[in-house]
Amino acid sequence: MNFIISASKAFTKWMKIDLPRIPSPDGKRIGRQPINSDETTLSWQVSAVDLAPYGPRVVPERTIIAVEAYSRYCIIIPGVHPMPQDAFEKMLMERWAHEAATLTIEGQALFESQLPVLYEQFDQTPKHFDWFQNSDISVSGHVTDTEQWVKSYIDEYHYSLLNQDNATNLALHINKQRKKAGKHNRFYPVARMLDDVLYRFAKGLSPNSFPGAPNHCFPNPYPTMRNAPAAPRARTPSNDPLVPDISMPDQPMPNQPSPARPVPDNVIDFAKARQAMRGK
Repeated sequence: MNFIISASKAFTKWMKIDLPRIPSPDGKRIGRQPINSDETTLSWQVSAVDLAPYGPRVVPERTIIAVEAYSRYCIIIPGVHPMPQDAFEKMLMERWAHEAATLTIEGQALFESQLPVLYEQFDQTPKHFDWFQNSDISVSGHVTDTEQWVKSYIDEYHYSLLNQDNATNLALHINKQRKKAGKHNRFYPVARMLDDVLYRFAKGLSPNSFPGAPNHCFPNPYPTMRNAPAAPRARTPSNDPLVPDISMPDQPMPNQPSPARPVPDNVIDFAKARQAMRGK
């Protein structure tokens, strides 16, 4: 499984690392290429946020915001210091695995007795990471939106800084808000991420059968071609405990800004990008 870490300029400066740019087919938008996730690749836009004006300065502590490209699912990790890239990969994977397991239980997709199988499949999946200094315009809008949620949350509840429990609860609240990509594509990040996790790491654990999926496996949530519809979801918003009723308006927290309007996504072939980088 491939992971793309698309790191903002602020993140690379904080980490003191020099990263390549994603090759541009037309030579335009260097450092601002779109990123995409599919059945073999998961792409994260990451940034390091300095909340010093909202609490005592602890240099070089930062709050990490990571937003996944397809689901717009956000992960918030407070109190992070610069670290080697492999240590950051491990931290992000551990946080994602923990939240993924929680989603499957709260979404009533798996039983707690099945979690060891989920973790085993997660651990046994080979993981390859590619790092780039890059800011996808669309996904970065959700990073900025999440940063505003964090600052408003701190102001609203008179915190100095977030702890991990507060960050996890806030991220779950954000992930339950309905998002929009393009003119007509509306979705809930928490539902998309749950479908992704079940497809990748819950093979053989589904009590139901789905068209085109192996027996007792969850369906592939990703379109097989550009603009093609995704496979049927394992649940629907009306009976998914994680997702509010789609007929009801979103319930923002007090004083929260409106979500940034994303621009339509594009697709980049990261296999060709990696090949181009190796050829240099």
